[in-house]
Amino acid sequence: MTEHFSSTKKQWLESFTCQKHIFFTRSFTSWRDYLNPRLATALTAVKPFSTMHAFHRSLFRDERLVQALDRYATYVGSSPYQVPATFTMIAHLEFNDGVYYVRGGNTEIAKRLEACAKNNGVSFHYGEEAASLRTHEKKITEVITQTDQSYTCDHVILNGDLLTQTSTLLKTPPPTDQSFTPSSSAFVMMLRNDQPQKKLATSSSSVLRR
Repeated sequence: MTEHFSSTKKQWLESFTCQKHIFFTRSFTSWRDYLNPRLATALTAVKPFSTMHAFHRSLFRDERLVQALDRYATYVGSSPYQVPATFTMIAHLEFNDGVYYVRGGNTEIAKRLEACAKNNGVSFHYGEEAASLRTHEKKITEVITQTDQSYTCDHVILNGDLLTQTSTLLKTPPPTDQSFTPSSSAFVMMLRNDQPQKKLATSSSSVLRR
């Protein structure tokens, strides 16, 4: 089992390495991006026509292991029965590269970014919710808060759901395009139980639809 899993990790590495050198460095906005002779071979290597679930099922018989590995599809808000096996590179990043812990916790990242921004002249306004955006010639020029405070701007970074927030902030009708189905990457419930439940597994689980 250990040797088999090591072989799988090598496959994840090969897929990631291929994507890194062939796909990550190209935007594919120009016809020249498609002229690379290695592109056809690379497409085969990253398994775009096989699903993540099918790939894992071809390697492991234990359904619990398959389900655990299939969960990586939720990282991109999809289902392992639909997402291509290309995204098994996520497993490579965790199993081969490893997950790093930030000293002091992840909030330290935000604190350091804030300090760096302030050192470069950035001003932060906390406790002010953006209520609307004003535009001029199809470009956002002002951010209006709930207290009617106005901030002129050249650019706006939106850290929210694009489909709902743009119509809310711009005061426009929601999009009517139904050619896509919005998905959630995760739904987390923090539950507490005062009584021990011996029959419950002590691991996380995901509900995945075919």
